[in-house]
Amino acid sequence: MYHRQSLPLRLVVPAAALLALAAACSSGGPTGSLPGGTSAPGGSLRPSLPPESAAPDTLLLRIAADGGFVPPGVLVTRLPQVTVYADGRVIEPGVVPAIYPGPAVSPLMLHQLGRDGIDGITAAARGAGLAGPDRSYTSAQVADVETTVVTFIDADGPHRLSIYALGFRPDQGASAEEKAARTAIANLVRQVQAYVGATSTTTYAPTALRIYATRATSPASGEPAPNVVDWPAALPALASLAPANLPPRASCGVIQGPLVVAFTAVMGQATQITRYRQAGVEWTLAVRPLLPDEARACG
Repeated sequence: MYHRQSLPLRLVVPAAALLALAAACSSGGPTGSLPGGTSAPGGSLRPSLPPESAAPDTLLLRIAADGGFVPPGVLVTRLPQVTVYADGRVIEPGVVPAIYPGPAVSPLMLHQLGRDGIDGITAAARGAGLAGPDRSYTSAQVADVETTVVTFIDADGPHRLSIYALGFRPDQGASAEEKAARTAIANLVRQVQAYVGATSTTTYAPTALRIYATRATSPASGEPAPNVVDWPAALPALASLAPANLPPRASCGVIQGPLVVAFTAVMGQATQITRYRQAGVEWTLAVRPLLPDEARACG
Protein backbone atom coordinates (compact mmCIF):
# COMPACT_ATOMS: atom_id res chain seq x y z
CA MET A 1 0.00 0.00 0.00
CA TYR A 2 1.03 3.61 -0.55
CA HIS A 3 -0.05 6.89 0.92
CA ARG A 4 0.90 10.52 0.62
CA GLN A 5 3.37 11.85 3.12
CA SER A 6 1.14 14.92 3.37
CA LEU A 7 -2.57 14.87 2.65
CA PRO A 8 -3.55 15.26 -1.01
CA LEU A 9 -6.19 17.50 -2.51
CA ARG A 10 -9.66 16.31 -1.49
CA LEU A 11 -12.91 17.75 -0.29
CA VAL A 12 -13.80 16.33 3.12
CA VAL A 13 -11.14 14.60 5.21
CA PRO A 14 -11.41 14.35 9.01
CA ALA A 15 -8.41 15.69 10.94
CA ALA A 16 -6.87 17.24 7.86
CA ALA A 17 -6.84 20.64 6.29
CA LEU A 18 -8.07 20.94 2.73
CA LEU A 19 -7.57 23.34 -0.10
CA ALA A 20 -8.50 26.93 -0.47
CA LEU A 21 -7.37 29.80 -2.61
CA ALA A 22 -7.37 33.56 -2.21
CA ALA A 23 -7.42 35.90 -5.17
CA ALA A 24 -7.75 39.40 -6.51
CA CYS A 25 -11.05 41.25 -6.76
CA SER A 26 -13.15 40.64 -9.86
CA SER A 27 -15.89 42.49 -11.69
CA GLY A 28 -18.97 41.10 -13.41
CA GLY A 29 -18.48 39.47 -16.76
CA PRO A 30 -17.91 36.15 -18.49
CA THR A 31 -16.67 33.13 -16.63
CA GLY A 32 -13.43 31.22 -17.23
CA SER A 33 -13.43 27.73 -18.72
CA LEU A 34 -12.20 24.85 -16.55
CA PRO A 35 -11.28 21.23 -17.29
CA GLY A 36 -14.28 18.95 -17.67
CA GLY A 37 -16.54 21.64 -19.08
CA THR A 38 -17.09 23.44 -15.76
CA SER A 39 -16.65 27.15 -15.39
CA ALA A 40 -15.24 29.50 -12.80
CA PRO A 41 -17.90 31.64 -11.18
CA GLY A 42 -17.34 35.34 -10.88
CA GLY A 43 -15.84 38.11 -12.88
CA SER A 44 -14.15 38.66 -16.18
CA LEU A 45 -10.57 37.61 -16.79
CA ARG A 46 -8.14 40.43 -16.30
CA PRO A 47 -4.40 39.95 -17.05
CA SER A 48 -2.90 36.86 -15.43
CA LEU A 49 -1.57 37.26 -11.91
CA PRO A 50 1.32 37.04 -11.58
CA PRO A 51 2.11 38.26 -15.12
CA GLU A 52 4.02 36.12 -17.57
CA SER A 53 7.09 38.28 -16.93
CA ALA A 54 7.19 37.32 -13.24
CA ALA A 55 10.26 35.47 -11.97
CA PRO A 56 9.76 31.69 -12.19
CA ASP A 57 10.01 31.20 -8.42
CA THR A 58 7.34 33.81 -7.69
CA LEU A 59 4.64 32.19 -5.58
CA LEU A 60 1.14 32.22 -7.01
CA LEU A 61 -0.64 30.22 -4.32
CA ARG A 62 0.08 27.84 -1.50
CA ILE A 63 -2.30 25.69 0.53
CA ALA A 64 -0.82 24.35 3.75
CA ALA A 65 -1.90 22.85 7.05
CA ASP A 66 -1.06 24.45 10.37
CA GLY A 67 -1.39 23.19 13.93
CA GLY A 68 -3.38 20.16 14.92
CA PHE A 69 -2.69 17.54 17.58
CA VAL A 70 0.52 16.13 16.09
CA PRO A 71 4.08 15.56 17.40
CA PRO A 72 6.55 18.46 17.09
CA GLY A 73 8.57 16.50 14.53
CA VAL A 74 5.55 16.45 12.24
CA LEU A 75 5.04 20.20 12.58
CA VAL A 76 8.59 21.06 11.49
CA THR A 77 8.70 18.64 8.55
CA ARG A 78 5.13 19.05 7.25
CA LEU A 79 4.96 20.10 3.60
CA PRO A 80 2.36 22.31 1.93
CA GLN A 81 -0.45 20.37 0.32
CA VAL A 82 0.04 22.23 -2.95
CA THR A 83 2.25 25.08 -4.16
CA VAL A 84 1.84 26.84 -7.51
CA TYR A 85 4.45 29.14 -9.03
CA ALA A 86 4.24 31.89 -11.63
CA ASP A 87 5.78 29.70 -14.31
CA GLY A 88 3.10 27.04 -13.80
CA ARG A 89 5.10 24.59 -11.73
CA VAL A 90 3.03 22.80 -9.11
CA ILE A 91 4.78 20.97 -6.27
CA GLU A 92 2.95 18.60 -3.94
CA PRO A 93 3.92 15.75 -1.59
CA GLY A 94 4.47 12.40 -3.24
CA VAL A 95 3.38 8.96 -2.16
CA VAL A 96 5.36 6.77 0.25
CA PRO A 97 5.02 3.13 1.23
CA ALA A 98 2.55 2.64 4.08
CA ILE A 99 5.21 1.02 6.24
CA TYR A 100 7.19 1.90 9.35
CA PRO A 101 9.83 3.16 9.38
CA GLY A 102 9.22 5.30 6.34
CA PRO A 103 11.75 7.23 4.23
CA ALA A 104 14.01 9.79 5.84
CA VAL A 105 13.03 12.50 3.35
CA SER A 106 9.49 13.17 2.16
CA PRO A 107 9.24 12.85 -1.65
CA LEU A 108 7.91 15.70 -3.76
CA MET A 109 6.13 15.57 -7.11
CA LEU A 110 6.29 18.20 -9.83
CA HIS A 111 3.52 19.12 -12.28
CA GLN A 112 3.63 21.73 -15.05
CA LEU A 113 0.62 23.89 -15.86
CA GLY A 114 0.30 25.74 -19.13
CA ARG A 115 -0.73 29.38 -19.35
CA ASP A 116 -4.37 28.36 -19.53
CA GLY A 117 -4.00 26.46 -16.28
CA ILE A 118 -2.37 29.39 -14.49
CA ASP A 119 -5.05 31.78 -15.73
CA GLY A 120 -7.80 29.30 -14.91
CA ILE A 121 -6.71 28.79 -11.31
CA THR A 122 -6.35 32.54 -10.87
CA ALA A 123 -9.84 33.13 -12.28
CA ALA A 124 -11.33 30.35 -10.16
CA ALA A 125 -9.80 31.84 -7.03
CA ARG A 126 -11.19 35.27 -7.78
CA GLY A 127 -14.58 33.77 -8.58
CA ALA A 128 -14.64 32.02 -5.20
CA GLY A 129 -14.84 35.44 -3.57
CA LEU A 130 -11.66 35.05 -1.50
CA ALA A 131 -10.02 38.37 -2.37
CA GLY A 132 -9.45 41.24 -0.02
CA PRO A 133 -8.08 41.44 3.51
CA ASP A 134 -6.74 38.49 5.44
CA ARG A 135 -9.47 36.46 7.12
CA SER A 136 -9.78 33.63 9.61
CA TYR A 137 -12.73 31.29 10.25
CA THR A 138 -12.71 29.16 13.39
CA SER A 139 -16.24 27.81 14.00
CA ALA A 140 -16.27 24.00 13.96
CA GLN A 141 -17.63 21.24 16.18
CA VAL A 142 -14.31 19.42 16.62
CA ALA A 143 -11.09 19.89 18.58
CA ASP A 144 -7.37 19.43 17.89
CA VAL A 145 -7.45 19.33 14.09
CA GLU A 146 -5.57 21.33 11.50
CA THR A 147 -6.17 24.79 10.14
CA THR A 148 -5.98 25.27 6.39
CA VAL A 149 -3.79 28.28 5.59
CA VAL A 150 -3.97 29.68 2.07
CA THR A 151 -1.62 32.25 0.57
CA PHE A 152 -2.36 33.84 -2.79
CA ILE A 153 -0.14 36.53 -4.28
CA ASP A 154 -1.23 39.04 -6.89
CA ALA A 155 -0.24 42.56 -7.94
CA ASP A 156 -1.59 43.89 -4.64
CA GLY A 157 0.56 41.55 -2.56
CA PRO A 158 -0.27 38.45 -0.51
CA HIS A 159 -3.78 37.51 0.56
CA ARG A 160 -4.15 34.98 3.36
CA LEU A 161 -7.14 32.95 4.44
CA SER A 162 -7.28 30.41 7.25
CA ILE A 163 -10.09 27.99 8.07
CA TYR A 164 -10.04 25.75 11.10
CA ALA A 165 -11.26 22.17 10.59
CA LEU A 166 -12.17 22.58 6.96
CA GLY A 167 -14.35 19.64 5.96
CA PHE A 168 -16.12 19.44 9.31
CA ARG A 169 -19.54 20.85 10.07
CA PRO A 170 -19.30 24.43 11.36
CA ASP A 171 -20.99 25.49 14.60
CA GLN A 172 -24.67 26.34 14.36
CA GLY A 173 -23.71 29.85 15.36
CA ALA A 174 -21.25 30.26 12.49
CA SER A 175 -21.89 33.35 10.41
CA ALA A 176 -23.44 33.18 6.97
CA GLU A 177 -20.17 34.56 5.63
CA GLU A 178 -18.19 31.68 7.09
CA LYS A 179 -20.62 29.04 5.84
CA ALA A 180 -20.52 30.52 2.36
CA ALA A 181 -16.72 30.66 2.41
CA ARG A 182 -16.43 26.99 3.41
CA THR A 183 -18.77 25.98 0.59
CA ALA A 184 -16.96 28.14 -1.95
CA ILE A 185 -13.59 26.69 -0.98
CA ALA A 186 -14.89 23.12 -1.28
CA ASN A 187 -16.02 23.92 -4.81
CA LEU A 188 -12.70 25.53 -5.58
CA VAL A 189 -10.86 22.38 -4.47
CA ARG A 190 -12.55 20.48 -7.30
CA GLN A 191 -11.35 23.05 -9.80
CA VAL A 192 -7.74 22.87 -8.58
CA GLN A 193 -7.87 19.08 -8.65
CA ALA A 194 -9.01 19.20 -12.27
CA TYR A 195 -6.15 21.43 -13.39
CA VAL A 196 -3.40 19.62 -11.51
CA GLY A 197 -4.80 16.19 -12.33
CA ALA A 198 -4.70 16.94 -16.06
CA THR A 199 -0.89 17.38 -16.02
CA SER A 200 1.95 14.87 -16.18
CA THR A 201 4.00 14.16 -13.05
CA THR A 202 7.72 13.93 -12.39
CA THR A 203 9.82 13.80 -9.24
CA TYR A 204 10.99 17.13 -7.83
CA ALA A 205 14.57 17.18 -6.54
CA PRO A 206 14.96 19.91 -3.89
CA THR A 207 18.04 22.13 -4.03
CA ALA A 208 17.98 22.77 -0.27
CA LEU A 209 16.80 20.91 2.83
CA ARG A 210 16.34 21.96 6.43
CA ILE A 211 17.48 19.44 9.04
CA TYR A 212 16.69 19.14 12.73
CA ALA A 213 19.23 17.11 14.68
CA THR A 214 18.62 15.59 18.13
CA ARG A 215 20.99 13.47 20.21
CA ALA A 216 19.74 9.90 19.99
CA THR A 217 18.18 8.12 22.94
CA SER A 218 17.41 4.44 23.48
CA PRO A 219 14.60 3.18 21.24
CA ALA A 220 11.26 2.63 22.96
CA SER A 221 10.36 -0.93 23.86
CA GLY A 222 8.99 -2.79 20.87
CA GLU A 223 10.36 -0.29 18.34
CA PRO A 224 12.37 -1.58 15.34
CA ALA A 225 16.14 -1.39 15.78
CA PRO A 226 17.49 1.62 13.86
CA ASN A 227 20.39 1.33 11.46
CA VAL A 228 23.41 3.56 12.00
CA VAL A 229 25.27 5.42 9.24
CA ASP A 230 28.35 7.61 9.44
CA TRP A 231 27.81 11.33 8.91
CA PRO A 232 30.08 12.55 6.08
CA ALA A 233 32.87 14.91 7.07
CA ALA A 234 31.95 17.11 4.09
CA LEU A 235 28.62 18.02 5.72
CA PRO A 236 28.22 20.50 8.61
CA ALA A 237 28.99 18.99 12.00
CA LEU A 238 25.71 18.04 13.69
CA ALA A 239 26.99 19.33 17.03
CA SER A 240 27.57 22.77 15.46
CA LEU A 241 23.99 23.38 14.30
CA ALA A 242 22.02 26.26 15.79
CA PRO A 243 19.51 25.57 18.62
CA ALA A 244 15.89 25.35 17.44
CA ASN A 245 12.59 25.73 19.26
CA LEU A 246 11.03 22.60 17.74
CA PRO A 247 11.34 19.73 18.21
CA PRO A 248 12.55 20.01 21.85
CA ARG A 249 16.33 19.90 22.29
CA ALA A 250 16.90 19.94 18.54
CA SER A 251 19.41 21.91 16.51
CA CYS A 252 18.74 23.22 13.02
CA GLY A 253 20.76 23.69 9.86
CA VAL A 254 20.33 23.96 6.09
CA ILE A 255 21.92 21.69 3.49
CA GLN A 256 22.18 23.40 0.10
CA GLY A 257 24.29 23.86 -3.00
CA PRO A 258 26.90 21.17 -3.71
CA LEU A 259 26.35 19.65 -0.25
CA VAL A 260 22.97 18.32 -1.38
CA VAL A 261 24.70 15.56 -3.38
CA ALA A 262 26.55 14.19 -0.34
CA PHE A 263 23.46 14.54 1.83
CA THR A 264 21.27 12.73 -0.70
CA ALA A 265 23.73 9.83 -0.75
CA VAL A 266 23.44 9.48 3.03
CA MET A 267 19.65 9.71 2.92
CA GLY A 268 19.63 6.84 0.43
CA GLN A 269 20.76 4.58 3.30
CA ALA A 270 18.34 6.04 5.84
CA THR A 271 14.82 5.78 7.19
CA GLN A 272 12.96 8.04 9.59
CA ILE A 273 14.53 6.24 12.59
CA THR A 274 18.13 6.02 11.30
CA ARG A 275 20.94 7.12 13.62
CA TYR A 276 23.75 9.29 12.27
CA ARG A 277 27.15 8.80 13.93
CA GLN A 278 29.70 11.59 14.18
CA ALA A 279 32.65 11.86 16.58
CA GLY A 280 31.32 8.97 18.64
CA VAL A 281 27.87 10.56 19.13
CA GLU A 282 24.67 9.32 17.51
CA TRP A 283 21.97 11.68 16.30
CA THR A 284 18.48 11.43 14.83
CA LEU A 285 17.29 13.74 12.07
CA ALA A 286 14.02 15.28 10.96
CA VAL A 287 14.32 16.50 7.37
CA ARG A 288 12.21 19.10 5.56
CA PRO A 289 12.83 19.73 1.83
CA LEU A 290 12.67 23.45 1.03
CA LEU A 291 10.56 24.68 -1.87
CA PRO A 292 11.92 27.17 -4.44
CA ASP A 293 10.47 30.28 -2.77
CA GLU A 294 11.23 29.28 0.82
CA ALA A 295 14.07 30.93 2.74
CA ARG A 296 17.26 28.93 3.02
CA ALA A 297 17.29 29.36 6.77
CA CYS A 298 16.00 27.77 9.96
CA GLY A 299 12.79 28.97 11.51
